[in-house]
Amino acid sequence: MKITANSSTIDFRSTKVIIKDWMYNLKIIPYEEVTKIEYCYRSGFEGGYIDFHNEYNKYDRFEFGQKQNQDIKKIINILSNKFPEIDIVKTDVEDMPFYSRNIFILIITLFFPLIGIILIWCTGKRTVKRKLIFTLAVIIIDAFRAYVVFTIYMNRMNEAMNMINDSMQYFY
Repeated sequence: MKITANSSTIDFRSTKVIIKDWMYNLKIIPYEEVTKIEYCYRSGFEGGYIDFHNEYNKYDRFEFGQKQNQDIKKIINILSNKFPEIDIVKTDVEDMPFYSRNIFILIITLFFPLIGIILIWCTGKRTVKRKLIFTLAVIIIDAFRAYVVFTIYMNRMNEAMNMINDSMQYFY
């Protein structure tokens, strides 16, 4: 069964899983190397994912949207019946701590960008690509925000200096 989501594709075969990402990089994961499958359905602001862990606890992730929840559910049922030796763990959004949820990180980043960046890197549910994109976006937005604040400050200082100069002309 093949599922396409977010420019990526996952293909469940009888002996392996093939994940093709948005840059057409292929990851071939034989089921005999998988020790644990961890998944979370997409809901609200939280993204859906399925992780295939190996014996060294390294994992390959496939992220999917809300439309693919039912397909993932079918695949999980098939895999749990076909491979009972693989530990399959469902993560619920409600069980996640509040500080690792996307909406909290987004809100905290608006007011405290550095704390938002730290949270995005410390909570382990995102890929490195997403962490880098988020970090670069926050840096660019915050640099623009600092530039705007500095420009406003300099304009106000120039206005104040002009007012002082104008008032000094009355005395001299």
